[in-house]
Amino acid sequence: MVSRGTVAGARILALAASAILLFTGNAFLAVQPAFAQSAAAPGPEVCAGCHEAQVKTFNASKHGTKADPRTPVNAGACSTCHGNGTEHVKAGGGRGVGGVRNPGGKAMPADEKNGLCLTCHQGDPQRLHWKDSVHAGRDLACTSCHKLHT
Repeated sequence: MVSRGTVAGARILALAASAILLFTGNAFLAVQPAFAQSAAAPGPEVCAGCHEAQVKTFNASKHGTKADPRTPVNAGACSTCHGNGTEHVKAGGGRGVGGVRNPGGKAMPADEKNGLCLTCHQGDPQRLHWKDSVHAGRDLACTSCHKLHT
């Protein structure tokens, strides 16, 4: 089992290395040492290197509330919905690189988007019959109306 201090230390190391190398113009190499030490997905500190606005709005949203242990920020942060970004970062980032999912984008099918949402929201009374609902029947994604980063 990995201790909380080890994870925090790895994140601090990655953040410090990122900051130093960002000033030298090589952000890609900044996160490499942290990934070599851990198989865990990169944390929001690493994601914020390229996606600062998205991380900031997510942290300000209900899903980014650290005080609620049920929220994605406490269960893997960015990787909860977007998948493990290790390969995305190693490949230098970019759209469609490294297998990162974008539930807010148009390329991902509605049933996959809804499956991600229902991973956490399945027990909610209004979602118990999602598969038989009008919304599901019309191939409507949760993200058509609900925006997680706002």
